[in-house]
Amino acid sequence: MGQHCTNAWSKTQSLVATSSGEAELYAMTGACSEALGLVAMGRDFGENMRPVVHVDASAAIGIAQRKGLGKVRHLDTQSLWIHDALRERRLFLHKVPGKEGPGDMMTKPPDGKSLAGLMARVGLVVLEGGPKAAPQLTRDYGGGHHEGEGGEE
Repeated sequence: MGQHCTNAWSKTQSLVATSSGEAELYAMTGACSEALGLVAMGRDFGENMRPVVHVDASAAIGIAQRKGLGKVRHLDTQSLWIHDALRERRLFLHKVPGKEGPGDMMTKPPDGKSLAGLMARVGLVVLEGGPKAAPQLTRDYGGGHHEGEGGEE
């Protein structure tokens, strides 16, 4: 929300798909379901949010935005609620170019340069120093004073 991550996850797909487009649709539908859940939670806090789900799967976007099934076969019909949600403008889809999807950090082994770029897209930074730097990093990044630590804050 704004510049803050409110939810992130990675999980294995529990449904069996007969095509990559179908698999992408199931994953996108899960993300849209989570987004609508966050909208409901935001409403409880008095926030009015417009959920935009960023997707790198052109096939899934195509299936979700068409009316009816088209040429798609063997689709689990319980995921078709997304047609109504998009038509009613309860959520929106945004196409992300394949190489720019930060979700790839959790699903593919990107090289160092690609990983750094994907991390930057979601505001993650690498902090140097390892275990010796941990007490200082904890103080610098909101950990505050811990019992047993020397010194004053």
